[in-house]
Amino acid sequence: MDVMATQAGYEPLDYSLWDEHKDFYYKSIQAGHAGDYQHIGRLVSDILKN
Repeated sequence: MDVMATQAGYEPLDYSLWDEHKDFYYKSIQAGHAGDYQHIGRLVSDILKN
């Protein structure tokens, strides 16, 4: 994702927020696998805000 972020004009992403909330991260991955992408979208949105 860092490549896409830098191509869009962002700095390389800081994934420390994901490390702090690993439980939410893992559940988001599982939900995405089931077709529910809203939580993954939130994770990406949150790290782009930093």
